[in-house]
Amino acid sequence: MEHEQAGHGKNENVLDADLLMDAIPDGIMLLDAGCSILKWNRAMEALTGYRADEAIGNPCSLLGCRDTRTGERINVEQQCLLSQAGREEYVRQYECTIRNRAGEDIPVVKNGQVLKNTAGAPCGFIETITDMRPIKRLEQDLATLRHDAMPLRGLGRLVGSSKPMLDVYDRIRPAGESEVTVLIEGETGTGKELVAEAIHSLSARKAKPLVKVNCSALSESLLESE
Repeated sequence: MEHEQAGHGKNENVLDADLLMDAIPDGIMLLDAGCSILKWNRAMEALTGYRADEAIGNPCSLLGCRDTRTGERINVEQQCLLSQAGREEYVRQYECTIRNRAGEDIPVVKNGQVLKNTAGAPCGFIETITDMRPIKRLEQDLATLRHDAMPLRGLGRLVGSSKPMLDVYDRIRPAGESEVTVLIEGETGTGKELVAEAIHSLSARKAKPLVKVNCSALSESLLESE
């Protein structure tokens, strides 16, 4: 009886790892040495759309991680922090995207730590995954505010008096006076949005708001309805 009471008292002080992981707002997953998922907290369920029973037992490639700089899928064996288990102390933080169950690419920040057994050999990994979408939205809103606060100079917000720019102005003016649909093409950063604003400022609807829709942020079905 004394032995049972002592054992019972000891168990009362043992923390429930699952409850502890579920109490943390960031996504947490525990992996074995082969990069298969062992633990998956509630924040990961909310972030990815995969229930714990669906994720556990699958490789971490389930998340389809991609490098935010190149858009290329991260090769676990060559690039992922989990391949660095041989280092004595290894903690790494980096930005990437993961793909949720609905096919949406979500920007996240990952932090990882190699877990070792009593002999000091790598036996698994733990990763925390922070959803960066709120930060990205704030950055986009801030960029929009800065953009809208720029003083109007030249034709709309366009600046420049070189011959190529004057040619652009000459093309914008008839487009602004026309009722036809206008397609503006160009690489990222060349000023397509500025040209659209200039056309709007010269149109008969210049007193009405210019509605900007980020099509890349909409799914195919939602884009069609919009």
